[in-house]
Amino acid sequence: MRLRFEVTGPDRVVAAILAARHDVVLTLPDARLLGRRSGVDVAAAARVARRGVPVRALVTHAGRGWSAAAADLDRPGIAVRTTTEVLPRMSIVDRALIVIANGDAGYDDGALIGRNQPLAARLLGVLGPGGPGDDATAVQDLQPLEREVLRSLTTGSTDEAAARELGVAVRTYRRVVARMMARLGARSRFQAGYLAANGRWI
Repeated sequence: MRLRFEVTGPDRVVAAILAARHDVVLTLPDARLLGRRSGVDVAAAARVARRGVPVRALVTHAGRGWSAAAADLDRPGIAVRTTTEVLPRMSIVDRALIVIANGDAGYDDGALIGRNQPLAARLLGVLGPGGPGDDATAVQDLQPLEREVLRSLTTGSTDEAAARELGVAVRTYRRVVARMMARLGARSRFQAGYLAANGRWI
C-alpha cells in the first residue's frame, strides 16, 4: 500500500470536502471546538449535506458538549454518532480522499491530504457504521419509525408498499431511508438493511 500525503491548508480542506459526490465522514475529538475558523470541515460538510450528499460525523462522547458552535452538525443529511474512542480530527471524502488535521482543534495549522482507497477502506472499517464500539448507542437512539423502515429494507418491498404498510407518506418513508443510509454509511438500500441486521439495529 503506497502512502502519499501532502501538507495543505484550510482552503484546500474546504475544496476537498465540497467536491464530495458520494459521502463524507468526519471524525471530531471535541464538538466544542467547532465555532472558530478551525471548523471549516464541519461548515463545508453542512453545505455538502444540503446538496444531498450523505455526511456522517463521529464525535468523541466526552467532547460532544453541544453548543451554538456545533449547530451546523444538527441538521438533515448529517448523521451524528458518538463514541467513547478518542478520535483524530479527520475527514474521509468519497471513501478515497483522506484529510488529517495537524491539530485536534482543527485546520488552522494545516493538514495532511492524500488519496488512498485501500487505507480509506481500512479506516472506515475500523470506524464501522456508527463508529467504534457504537452499536449499542445507535440502537438506543433509533426512533420506532426508523427501526420499522430498516426492517422494511431487509424485505425488498417497494417504497410505496413499505410506506403503505407503515402508514406514512412515500415522501416521509424515503426521507427516513435517506437518513438511515447516511447514518449507516451505506451506499445502497440493500447495504443499509444488511448493515442494520448485522449491527443488531433491528
